[in-house]
Amino acid sequence: MQRAAHERSDHDLGVLADQLQNTARPQIAAMMGQIEAMMAEAHSLEEFRAMMLAGFGNINTSGFEAMMYVVPACLHRKRR
Repeated sequence: MQRAAHERSDHDLGVLADQLQNTARPQIAAMMGQIEAMMAEAHSLEEFRAMMLAGFGNINTSGFEAMMYVVPACLHRKRR
């Protein structure tokens, strides 16, 4: 019985990991899109570095950050 509960818990965590991956993928893709645009605009690695340092706070991470708040809450709920 304990083994079945453990296997179900592992399965549930796998489902949670899949959901997290599906949620994270578009958020990370959006961040990478912004970074790739900076890279395409830069004429040198030094210029790209300067753009990254200057624009780091402007890269939209809101969706990714919101998702990261959900993870601990889900894991806490699973432990109950």
